[in-house]
Amino acid sequence: MTSNFLRYSQYYDLFYKDKNYKAEADYVIEQLRPYLPVEADVLELGCGTGGHAEPFCQAGYRVTGIDRSEEMIRQAKEKRIPNFSTLLADITSFSLPQQFDGAFSLFHVISYLTTNAMLAACFKTVAYHLKPGGVFCFDCWYGPAVIHELPATRIRKIIHGELELTRTAKPVLHIEQNVVEVQYDIQIDHTGNKESEGVQETHFMRYFTIPEIEWIAEQTGFKVLKAEEFMTSENTTLNTWNLFVLLQKK
Repeated sequence: MTSNFLRYSQYYDLFYKDKNYKAEADYVIEQLRPYLPVEADVLELGCGTGGHAEPFCQAGYRVTGIDRSEEMIRQAKEKRIPNFSTLLADITSFSLPQQFDGAFSLFHVISYLTTNAMLAACFKTVAYHLKPGGVFCFDCWYGPAVIHELPATRIRKIIHGELELTRTAKPVLHIEQNVVEVQYDIQIDHTGNKESEGVQETHFMRYFTIPEIEWIAEQTGFKVLKAEEFMTSENTTLNTWNLFVLLQKK
């Protein structure tokens, strides 16, 4: 986990330039609206380059983003998003001198917490930084769908000016650990000067069941308000790869 996004982060926004961050943020904002005051202070765990923070701030929230990638934080700061501040830190152990009304974490950041100890540490840290009754929501890989559909190799190509990127993501399922090892191979071709280079990274992604999350939540001072299919608010099925969970601090 420590080496994730060291080089990949330089091209992160290019690979996800078509991702509808606003639609995802709007869905989450609607889920949080009944529990948050107007102009609430919220935490974002794994803020990346600020793709979700921007629509949150545009909706009136003040967002503090936490990320362990220096390059991601640098790119986020360059966007100069109003009411958005950042902290370079680990989401399992950060420390801030204030409490927040809510917290969110999107794009499967929580799935990078591959052990119960890591997940519990994250939940405890978030709970410590939330006001009583504060809410915490996130999306993650949903175990039944991962096992039912099984991860497959995916290839994505991006052309940006004289830059050509080809990313191959090859998954290896570690079923005894509830983890998928995703081996990324990124080929970078500069068509102008004919130079090429390759980047390899391995990401370990955990998939969860709802009872697992309920148990960890109970142990760390939360209760589960809802667990549903992300973006649809439908009940989970064997085709629900992306689970949305909303917790409330007791």
